[in-house]
Amino acid sequence: FFWHNYIDYGEELLQTRVTRTNTLQLSTAIPSEADLAHTRKRKKPHGKIEIDLSIEKPPLNAPLPAASLPAIQTSYWHSSEARRLFRPLATEKDVVEGIDNQIELLRTASSTPHGYLTLIERGWGNKTTEDVEDGLTEYQVWLVRQKIIVLTLALLVAKEKMESTKNWNSCCEEAVIAATRLGIKAGTHSRTVRNWYQNFRIQRKITVLVLPGKHNLPPFLQ
Repeated sequence: FFWHNYIDYGEELLQTRVTRTNTLQLSTAIPSEADLAHTRKRKKPHGKIEIDLSIEKPPLNAPLPAASLPAIQTSYWHSSEARRLFRPLATEKDVVEGIDNQIELLRTASSTPHGYLTLIERGWGNKTTEDVEDGLTEYQVWLVRQKIIVLTLALLVAKEKMESTKNWNSCCEEAVIAATRLGIKAGTHSRTVRNWYQNFRIQRKITVLVLPGKHNLPPFLQ
């Protein structure tokens, strides 16, 4: 035993403390080394505490989370639906170029007095342009020119809005409304305009029905 192990036990403890109710006699017995070891406060270690801050890296071949993959959005003009509807030629790079070329054809046909003749479907054998013009009635010429204007309006609306609406019928409806404001009387329903375009888009020609033995006047005048 070492004397410093008992430094906390001074002579002042070897006294009798008297209270009102009882008398406490302090023991002078020296505790054992085992008792001292049990009652001593444990000292906190002074060594440095190391914290592992390393981040576990995923394996190189681990797949990326689905949320981190960017969403791929395809333009309507690159869809098969757009190609089936507007029928671009093999020489045209995409649907938009096909629509631009169709609009340019229609505009050219409206730009000169006889420009409409370039769009009339040549199903009349070996007749020349002059023969075709002579074979058309005033009503047929009027109807061809009105078709050209309405189809131009429908394609202009489609180029502007089909990317977002994807609704060809609504484009034809807007074309009818705009044409009516201009005084166009032919094609007062979107379905009629859709039928006109369906006949135009493949050969990019406007069909004129010439009935043999008829005067090719409007139905109500025949």
